[in-house]
Amino acid sequence: MKRIHTNGKNQRFQDVETAREIETAVDLSLRTSPEQLLADLEEMDGIFRAYSIMSDLRPTKVQFCKELGKIEKQATKLARSLGVVGGADIRGTKPRLFQELDQTASRFAKRKGPYPGSRPTPYESDDGQRKMDYGTAEVVLNATRGVWWLLQWIEAARKEAEAARKETPVADRRRERAARHEAKKWLIGTAIPKAYEHHFEQAFGWTMPWMGNAPPDAPGIRFATEVLKLL
Repeated sequence: MKRIHTNGKNQRFQDVETAREIETAVDLSLRTSPEQLLADLEEMDGIFRAYSIMSDLRPTKVQFCKELGKIEKQATKLARSLGVVGGADIRGTKPRLFQELDQTASRFAKRKGPYPGSRPTPYESDDGQRKMDYGTAEVVLNATRGVWWLLQWIEAARKEAEAARKETPVADRRRERAARHEAKKWLIGTAIPKAYEHHFEQAFGWTMPWMGNAPPDAPGIRFATEVLKLL
């Protein structure tokens, strides 16, 4: 099932065909109505997401720090390649690269239009041709300087995020991990089986295949699989 969101809502909860797809996968007839099933699933989804967001607030900082660290490494490589580490001027550290970037930027501006903030100036070349200076030298210079500033901002953001993360007590982090586990446990172990038993009037159970490595199967398992795809 493909999730379709409009205004933050999963529109599959509004489509009766979604309930029909679940019904077909389970291979049982609904004892309630498609509308009632979708309403219950939408409420289940809202509770689970609210629970997950509440419990994920601090642990997300760990992932955020990792992402910033990866970006910082890439930004550092770029700054070194451009020769702007420490705020150095690319015109002095990489003059040939600067010239190539300036020429490329000028051709780009000729095709796409002037860069924001630049002031194109017409001039006459040595051979008497009318040409346009798009001010790309300054644009390239500012862009490369921006790489160095961006690197410093990323580094500062990472350090601040790491400091904030370290201030979270270990006991709190353990409670947050437990809360995330409880949210998933509630969804898979309570909410989905309860919804299945209510809407299909069947006990939620499963059978293990008598041979091979096939996963357990039963109408309830197929219902859970479809619901998890939807959520």
